[in-house]
Amino acid sequence: MIDRKFFERPASQVAKDLQGMIIVDFVSPSDIRAGTIVEAEPYNAPHEGRGKDVFNQEAGKVDVFASRRGPIPVITAHSGDKSGLVTITEVSYGGNSIYSREIAGTFRFDEKKGLFVGDESGLYIGPSPVNYGKFGVVARVTHPTGGAPNRLNVVKLSY
Repeated sequence: MIDRKFFERPASQVAKDLQGMIIVDFVSPSDIRAGTIVEAEPYNAPHEGRGKDVFNQEAGKVDVFASRRGPIPVITAHSGDKSGLVTITEVSYGGNSIYSREIAGTFRFDEKKGLFVGDESGLYIGPSPVNYGKFGVVARVTHPTGGAPNRLNVVKLSY
């Protein structure tokens, strides 16, 4: 599993490296939730000051950013500039794709606010045992127009 140091890098690099990783929430021995991270978006600074406290937390902390469309699961990621985060926007879970609001609920991000990824929160992220490259799957970086002006790009697994 990855540790806090993984998140002590620029958000754009963290978002790309999260592609294809497994996300696991250990609720209890009989309730272990696991999925594959398919899409993430890096942000380098808050827009119009919104969420400044979330962007500036220590790297590797779990949080939820409130939006009009529902909760957005985030993990703080930044290097020396001390401002940045990655939103996890799509996870393959149980054979289906789930998106921000469902990810936040399924993996209990709200209950883990302010805790670090790993043993402290019970939310684990780590490499997949699957070699996606063997199947032609790669992480693609796009720069869509529109959306939040502070979004750096979108990183998604694709063929």
